[in-house]
Amino acid sequence: SGGITIGGDGNLIENNEVHDQIRGISLIDGQPRNSIVRNNTVYNHTGAGILSSGPNNSITNNTAYNNVPNYVTQ
Repeated sequence: SGGITIGGDGNLIENNEVHDQIRGISLIDGQPRNSIVRNNTVYNHTGAGILSSGPNNSITNNTAYNNVPNYVTQ
C-alpha cells in the first residue's frame, strides 16, 4: 500500500514522516495541479519516495532516502 496518495488540485502535504510502504507520497490521482509537498521525511519504500504526475506542483525541502527511486516526476 501507499503512504499518502492525493488527487485533485491545490493540496498541501507538509511535515509528515512516511516510511516502510510501497510508495511514500504520490500526487497521481487525476494529475493534481498546483499542490505543495514540503518539509516531509520519506524513507524505506520499495517504490518511489515522492511521485508527482501533475503540472505546477512544488516539491521542496523534503528528505528522501532508501526509496527506489527517491523522486519521480512524470
